[in-house]
Amino acid sequence: MLIKFYILIHLKNYNAKLFSSYTLYILLRIMIMSNESNRVYQKSILHEVIFEARYPLILNINNKIAQFQERIQDQYPYAHKEFISQILLFQGKSDSDGFETNPLESEIIWRFSNDDEDEVSIFSNKITLKISNYHSWKNHQNRIGFKSKIIRLIDNFKKIWRIPRFERIGLRYINKKEFIDNISSSSFERFFIPIFNIKKYPIEELVENRIRIRKKCTDNTILTIQYAFQYSRPDKQQFDLFFLDFDSFVIKIQPNLFEKMLEILHANIINEFESLITNNLRVEMKYDA
Repeated sequence: MLIKFYILIHLKNYNAKLFSSYTLYILLRIMIMSNESNRVYQKSILHEVIFEARYPLILNINNKIAQFQERIQDQYPYAHKEFISQILLFQGKSDSDGFETNPLESEIIWRFSNDDEDEVSIFSNKITLKISNYHSWKNHQNRIGFKSKIIRLIDNFKKIWRIPRFERIGLRYINKKEFIDNISSSSFERFFIPIFNIKKYPIEELVENRIRIRKKCTDNTILTIQYAFQYSRPDKQQFDLFFLDFDSFVIKIQPNLFEKMLEILHANIINEFESLITNNLRVEMKYDA
């Protein structure tokens, strides 16, 4: 009864506009999401955060890049372009009978950045936003949240180029935790909840440094969770750096559902992250209400 009542109120607020059952489902999904997705830490261990949206190939991407630059120049004043060339290797009939190369068409990548180390990259079939100084998802304490940066970027993009659909929307959050001493099972469990049986397979005996799990969430979204153990220096004999990497994505999304799916992708990551850390790490990161 409560759900039915809420739907009626929601429809009334939208002037009784008709929604598909899938759209209503997404709206309700967002409404009941945990408040953890809006949690802010003063000392976050986020090392890098990346947004990516893929769209059908735009052939005139280079012809209108100056118009796009004018729209984002205040936020991203620095610009440069890069060329990526594809090389085709084939067995040649030279005297050495070795491999010959045949360069294929080069692709131009436009990059725009600012003093905060935010970087926008424009390809013919995708746009990315990468930031190294993540503060919060939503606007917080007079600082622009990551979500607002994404929405503003995509709105400016759509004013220059038409996007009939998004082939893929993804968020990737890479967390980095440095241990003073080498990582042991006991020191690891002080801050993180293991995704494998750490008592049977202790970290001290790990041979491979990566563990990857892919799970299907609701709303047709996919979440990949990756553990990565690394050395801070080449002479280190045991791991002392830990990366907790989340990649949440969805494919084939209509533009009108973009913002709603963005919220779901973010919630997938944050809720999973909160389930894999301990209160010791929360205290260390200083939760900011």
